[in-house]
Amino acid sequence: MQPFVRGDVWSGIPTITILVNNAVPPLPIASARMQFRRSGIVGDELLSLDGSIIIQSAANWELSIPSRSLSLSVGKWDYDLETTDSAGVIKTYIKGSIAVANDITR
Repeated sequence: MQPFVRGDVWSGIPTITILVNNAVPPLPIASARMQFRRSGIVGDELLSLDGSIIIQSAANWELSIPSRSLSLSVGKWDYDLETTDSAGVIKTYIKGSIAVANDITR
C-alpha cells in the first residue's frame, strides 16, 4: 500500500490474487476481512473494511477493494487481510503498515 494524506480518497486495490507457493489455495475462498489498527496506541483505534471487499473469483482467490474515503488519523497504522476458505479455515496472507501524513489544505 502506498502512503496517503489524511482526508484523501484511498485508491483501493483493483485486484488481489492470493497465491501460496505460486498456486491458489486448494479450497475456494468464502470470505475476507481487512482492518486497520493504529500502531502502538492503547485503545485500539480501528477502521474495518469488512463489508467492502469483493470476491471476484472464489476458486481463483481473486479479490478487489473499491476506492473509498479512509477516516484514519495521522500516524502509523497496521493492517491485515484475513481470509476464510470454504472449509472455515482462517488464514492471514497479507499484512503490513502504512503512514498517514497530515493534510495542509482544509
